[in-house]
This record gives sequence, C-alpha cells and structure tokens, in this order.
Amino acid sequence: MVNIKIGNVSKEFVKKKSTTKALEDIDLEIASGEFFGILGSSGSGKTTLMRIIAGLEVPTIGSVTFDDTIVSKDNKINVEVEDRNVGMVFQNWALYPHLTNYENIAFPLRVQRLNQGEISKRVREIADLLDIRAVLGKKPREASGGQQQRVAYARALVKNPSLLLLDEPFSNLDATIKDVARRYTREIQKKLGFTAIIVSHDPADIFSLSNRVGVINKSRIVQVGKPIDVYSAPATVEVARATGEYNILKVELKEEGNAFSANAGEDFVVPIENNVEINGSMAKSGILGFRPDEVIIYPISEKDVEVPKGFMECGTAEVAISSYSQGSFRVNLNLNHQDNSFFCLNNTPFPPGEKVKVFIKAGSPCIFDPDTNKIIPSFH
Repeated sequence: MVNIKIGNVSKEFVKKKSTTKALEDIDLEIASGEFFGILGSSGSGKTTLMRIIAGLEVPTIGSVTFDDTIVSKDNKINVEVEDRNVGMVFQNWALYPHLTNYENIAFPLRVQRLNQGEISKRVREIADLLDIRAVLGKKPREASGGQQQRVAYARALVKNPSLLLLDEPFSNLDATIKDVARRYTREIQKKLGFTAIIVSHDPADIFSLSNRVGVINKSRIVQVGKPIDVYSAPATVEVARATGEYNILKVELKEEGNAFSANAGEDFVVPIENNVEINGSMAKSGILGFRPDEVIIYPISEKDVEVPKGFMECGTAEVAISSYSQGSFRVNLNLNHQDNSFFCLNNTPFPPGEKVKVFIKAGSPCIFDPDTNKIIPSFH
C-alpha cells in the first residue's frame, strides 16, 4: 500500500511551435489502501495524470510523492517506473501474443530475476486467485475476453505491487461480463490491500469500485468526493454529465415570498428547496439540472392522479418520441412553446404528441449559473 500526493502538477506537451496543456494545477491526495477513481471524457487529461503517477510521463511543474519519497518533480524523474512497485493494466491489456498466458504472467518476475521455483509458485497462486489456472498453458488468443483481462490482472499483481493502475480496464469486455469483472476487481483489491486508481470515462466503473472520485474537465480537477455525493450534487454541468445522463433546461429564477422557483414557461414551474437566505429580489436566468430517473410522468387525461410520495408536480409537457433502452422506455419530452426538451425513463411507451403531467423528485434539481456552468450553492 502507498499514500500518493500530487502537488500542483501541470503538464504541457510541446510539438513544433504549439503547446498543449494536458493538466493544470492538479492537487490531490490518495490514501494508502484507497480505491480512487478518475473520471473524465476523452482528452480531459485523466490518462496523462495516471501516466505521471506511473512514471511514464514527467510533470512539467509540480511533484508526485509516494509516502515520504518524491518520485518526480518539476520536469525530473527521481524514481524510475521500474522502482515504484506499480502494477498496470491497460485498455488493450497488452499481452504478448507469442507467449503463453503463464509466460505473460511470469514476465515481470523474470525481469526481477527470481528463480524458477519462486516464479512457478507466485504465478499459480495468482492464477488460482483469479480462477485462470485452466488457461495458463494457452496463448492469449485461445482464451475468452474475460480470461485475457484476468491474465493482464495477474501479470500486474504477481509482483505484489503497492499500487495498481487501471486504464479503462473494462472497455473491451462485453456488457454481460463487465459487472463480473468489476466485482472481482474490487474483491481482489480488498483481499490484497493495495492502493488502486482506475481511470475511466464510464461512471459505472467508478461507482462500482471507488471509495472516492476525482472528475477532470479541460485539464483540471473540478470536483473530488464520494461517488454518490458527486452524483447527487455535481459542482458543474460538466460534472453532472460525466457522472451519468442528465437533463438541463434554461429557466428563469423567481423569488416568491420565502420560496424560489425555476420557470421554463407558463406550463412548467419547478419549486426549488432553498435553505440559504438571499437578500433582495431574485429574477434572473439559470440552468435547471436533474436526472432522468428523478422524473415520473402520467397522461394528462388521467384524472385525480395522486402525487407520488417525495415528488412534486411541475407542470405539463408533450411527448416527442419513446424509444426502448435497456429494459425501459426513454421518453423524450418537449415543453409547450419552448425550445427546451428533456427525457425520462418509463416502463411503458407514450405515443408522440400525448400531453403528460410531470413530477420531479423533491430536493433533487440543481441550479447552475448559465455563464460559468457552476452550481449555485444557494439553490442546493
């Protein structure tokens, strides 16, 4: 296990006369034994950060510390990658196709010049832990995708690393076995106790594995916290979208006595829970954000609909289209006389053009500043 401190790290790539900032002012601490997630879209800088931690890249400015040892600082490598006791699993697994799975797993131990008896013992121990003993004598191409991934894990773990780095480790797996792969990844980390960092664009990877998550957007860490906290109270619109599907509507914010509302037209008004006193009148534009699973709809033709517990009636909308998506129907909705649209998930489809009543879970909507896309704390 190892404690990692990343201090004011920035990374620039210079190509000919152009300079690209891949990371900017990254400050982060990952506790010994923690499973930490780094979430971000393609090109956000997440893989560059992982490579700097591994020692495959050097920070232009700033430092990386393992426990009390500075391993890199200000464009200089202090501890080489092979001396950091880091295991790495890449997106493409990077197995040697001409070697057997046994030989792939044994490769790091041969580099360390262990004797054959110790190599055999360690390889078979980790193979049993990952349930891949049956494919040790085969080439990677003769194993399934899930087995190949476990061979890559075994190669990374066989030397008992203090830190395991996972770069999009599940992206090449079929959807049906991703959950199985995530489960054994978490079980192995808990059993062996190493510090782990996973880099992914898929929030499902982060939420199923990580104790904490850092969200990167445009080369900066914009939010760090427990996955559920980042999911339910995103710091920016970009964080909200990075952590799952998200609806946003342009609204006018209005103060009415001690209450506030977000208005997206006469037929759609969302009450906002607010515990912070704001002096003066309130009338400005904003962005209303909420998750599709926080919405319930009913046909407007149904009379005397009882408001579901914990949900508030917000107005009406018109169904644009319903499409099937992962066991439920994705219902796209338009607001009357507005360019705004959003969607929810429902057990049954709705025909295009049908008018529906919309209910949103109380306390769940967030309000963001339209100029900065940052959450307005007074409204959450």
